[in-house]
Amino acid sequence: MTTSDPKFEELRDIILWQQLNKQLIGLRDNGAQISEQDQKKLQRFCFENRLFRELTKDPLIDEIPLVIVTDYSENNIVTFGNDCWTSCLNALLPKTIVLDVELAMSQTFDELGKYGKKYFTKEPDSSRDDTDDDDELYEVIDQYNALIEEQGRDLPKILNELFEIKGSVLSRLMDNYDAINFIMQDGSVIGFDFQQSPHRNTIASLYNDEFCVKAMEIISHLTAATVALKKMDLDIFFNDIQSKPALKKSISDFINHERDIQRRQSRLLNDFHKKVLTRHHARDLYKINACETSPFAFLAEPFPLV
Repeated sequence: MTTSDPKFEELRDIILWQQLNKQLIGLRDNGAQISEQDQKKLQRFCFENRLFRELTKDPLIDEIPLVIVTDYSENNIVTFGNDCWTSCLNALLPKTIVLDVELAMSQTFDELGKYGKKYFTKEPDSSRDDTDDDDELYEVIDQYNALIEEQGRDLPKILNELFEIKGSVLSRLMDNYDAINFIMQDGSVIGFDFQQSPHRNTIASLYNDEFCVKAMEIISHLTAATVALKKMDLDIFFNDIQSKPALKKSISDFINHERDIQRRQSRLLNDFHKKVLTRHHARDLYKINACETSPFAFLAEPFPLV
C-alpha cells in the first residue's frame, strides 16, 4: 500500500478522529456535557467531510493554528486558534466547545509515521524528491524565512493579532452593551445588529476605533507604498535564486511554491484592507459581522470578517 492509496486516505481520517475524540473524552471527564450521540455527530461530520483532506489541501494554511468550535450539530466551525477569539465564539454560540485541531493533526502525523514504517511502501523514485539531506535547499529556506520575518510577512502572527482584537472588541460589546440580545444571522454569517440599541453610536465608534483602526495599523507595513518595496525585495530574492545555473529541482520547486503562496497572501491581505477601509469610512452602519458559520469558510479566507 502506498500513501496515495484510498485506504491510506481513509486511515488518515480515522486517526484524526481518534485524536479529536480523545479531546472530547478529556473534556467530558472534566465536567463538559458531551453525550455519545454528540460524539457520533461530530464523527459523522469528520468522515463525511474528509476532514484531514480539507485541513491539508491548501499549503497557505499549513502554518496556521486551527481549532474547531462545535456544538456537534448546527455549528462545526474551523477557525483560528486564539484563546480570546474562541472564548468570544463560545459566548456567541451557546453550548459550543473548542477542539485543538493543531494538536490533533500533530498527533495524527506521528501515528501515521508509525503506521508508515510498518505497512506502507515508498512511492517510485521518479515520483518523489528525497530532501532529507538537501543542505542547499535548507540554506535557501533559512534565507527565505529570515526575509519573511524581517518584512513582517508571517501570516500566523498577523492573523493572531487581528483575531485577538476582533475577539476582544466583540467580547466587550457582549459584556458591556448586551450585544447578545442583538444577534443576527444573514445566510452563513452571524453577527450583531445594533440598529435598535440606545448605545448604537457608541458601539459603532468603539468597533471602528478598537477593530478597524487597529487592524489597519497591524497590516499597515504590508499596504500602500511600503509593500511595493518589500515585494520588490522578495521578487529579487526569488529571481536571484532561480537565475542560478544548474538549479536543483528541489530548490526550484520550493521557490515556485512560495512565490505562489506570497502572491495569494498579498491578494487576501489587500482584499481585507479594502474591506476594513470601507467600514472605517462608513457612516450610520450598525451591523457588525462576527464569523462565518460555514465549516470551512475560514480556510478559503483566513482573515476576520469586517
